[in-house]
Amino acid sequence: MCADYVFKGGIDFIDEHFGAFLIAALAGMTLCLIGLIGWGISSTKSICARIGTLALLAPVGVCALGSLVGGTNVHGPYFLIFLPTLSISLSGLVLLLIPAFRQDSKSV
Repeated sequence: MCADYVFKGGIDFIDEHFGAFLIAALAGMTLCLIGLIGWGISSTKSICARIGTLALLAPVGVCALGSLVGGTNVHGPYFLIFLPTLSISLSGLVLLLIPAFRQDSKSV
């Protein structure tokens, strides 16, 4: 999609079906957040903390790579990265907080 934007000046499929794309992206992010929280509750504290740290720091790396392709213009291909960044960061924060408040014996 980024190559399509760079060479043609736009992403045709998303430009033509933006409403459907936005609904699908929001539904996917919501299901991902619910799944990660459920998985974090059932895993060990150390694994949950590691994945939470990765999920909290991953958007920084993705945004850095995205800025190399098209800059940080939210009207360019960067808007495809902007919405999931919030959801991934929120899930990382929740996954980091789950072990802190867990009081069961699953600490290994």
